[in-house]
Amino acid sequence: MDTKNFKQLLEKTSLNVINPTEEEQKACQKLQEYIFSHIPKKLYRYRRCDEKSLNAFLNDQLWFSTGSKMNDDYDSMLYYDKKAIENEIANLFDENGNIKMYVGLQKNLPEAIKSILAIIGDENLPAFLERFKMCTSKQIKELSEKIHNWIIHNNNDLENEIATRVQKKTKFACFSERIDSPLMWGQYAASSTGFALEYDFQNGNTTDCPQCSKLGKKCFAPYNGTILPVIYTNKRFDATQAYLYILRSFLLDELLIYMFGGVNNDFKQQMLGPIDSLIWARIIIHKAKEWKEEKEWRIIYTNTNDYTLLQKDIGFVIKKPTAIYLGSKISQANQKFLIDVAREKGYNIYKESVSTKNRTYKMVSTEI
Repeated sequence: MDTKNFKQLLEKTSLNVINPTEEEQKACQKLQEYIFSHIPKKLYRYRRCDEKSLNAFLNDQLWFSTGSKMNDDYDSMLYYDKKAIENEIANLFDENGNIKMYVGLQKNLPEAIKSILAIIGDENLPAFLERFKMCTSKQIKELSEKIHNWIIHNNNDLENEIATRVQKKTKFACFSERIDSPLMWGQYAASSTGFALEYDFQNGNTTDCPQCSKLGKKCFAPYNGTILPVIYTNKRFDATQAYLYILRSFLLDELLIYMFGGVNNDFKQQMLGPIDSLIWARIIIHKAKEWKEEKEWRIIYTNTNDYTLLQKDIGFVIKKPTAIYLGSKISQANQKFLIDVAREKGYNIYKESVSTKNRTYKMVSTEI
């Protein structure tokens, strides 16, 4: 797929997942329609013949992994404008060195109460306000100095944690447009001793999961399990806004723990404000041009609720392949196991080989 038009369309699309506007929803719908009108009829997933991959095939499991486990050190790592971050940190405090966020809440307490009430309830409001009002100017100053010192002393660790947060926390599954690539067979199928699975995503279903017993609904929320093509560029995607959002989240945790002894996630989200939820996908689908021959697509999962793919025991979804391709150097034992399972499931079976008559460097697939 030529990703030029897709990239332009993606750049024009944003989504406030908490309270999306009608215009945003229409733009996202347009983006999804474009993707599924250009997605290849078949996409392929290369696997090694290890225990996990063989069991996953046996059970039709599609496993997800994090960017930190990829063979590209830059995969899903945030790039950010350091100067913009320094300005943001400086802007957190007013001319007296106090945290603007806290001072602003105190000055506009009646307005703040309106949003707080919906979250904590009337019965908890007196205790909340008492704790809130107890903070004197001296205490605000102490809190401001504490957070300022915390930023300074933890700056390097903080930068590293934020820069790699998406890399460590967001999961995705990788596919290729090519089944005839010796590079892909060598890199991802253990030098052609493994296998590849063929998938059909043209109907828009990225999972065949029934209703999840843990979630009580489908695993993927709208816009959260969409398959997207990878964009190959010479420059890393500028994720400064994502960095700032995560930084504010860290600092807000410190603030709320100091103020109220804990973090109410709903209240925290209101204080943080919205962010374009597609920014996480943008980070994950940008890769260096050196990788362009892989012609990769990714299903991305960015939900961070209690029961999600981010938990180790929910690291997969059910998705049935349409065919299996056996590597040219696969062992007889693994080949027999895979063929027996594929025939029982009714999948088409192909064997890869090289041809002395072929002028191009392409693998040849033969149905068996």
